[in-house]
Amino acid sequence: MKRALYERSAAISNLSPRYRPHQPVLFHSTVEFECSKENVEKNFSGEGRLTPSGSAISWCAVPEHPMDVIVKGRKQGITAKQRGSHAARCKICKYELFEEFVRVLARSKVTLERDGHASSYANFKEAAVEYQQAMKQFLLIFACWSRTGREYEQFEIQR
Repeated sequence: MKRALYERSAAISNLSPRYRPHQPVLFHSTVEFECSKENVEKNFSGEGRLTPSGSAISWCAVPEHPMDVIVKGRKQGITAKQRGSHAARCKICKYELFEEFVRVLARSKVTLERDGHASSYANFKEAAVEYQQAMKQFLLIFACWSRTGREYEQFEIQR
């Protein structure tokens, strides 16, 4: 786990202090997770097929809604009528994070427009020179890292 999380990225150099590799504190528990792959396979009767869950739990350090249960990329419990709405988005999705970024910029009195047009998430991301330099270094080590297509980052925040 240590190698996967930070030892490989230790070779990244010449980065802005904001993008230095972090070393999280890792703990090992002796408590066995009853739904682990190993336990499920051990207790599997052989009838049917084992398929991984499409669910995930996301924890964020935000007081109003610190946890989301996400199923196949969507917040659990969302009806078809709610899709695409604020209620349907998890707190860690790009839209929510960009929306918060735009709110912070607005409070700072920073202009969000270029040539009279609001900038998209992709434009802001592209303009972040330090981020682009860090990402280039990161991808040299993690070449198989999956990347979101630019067409999914062409959204703007509706104000």
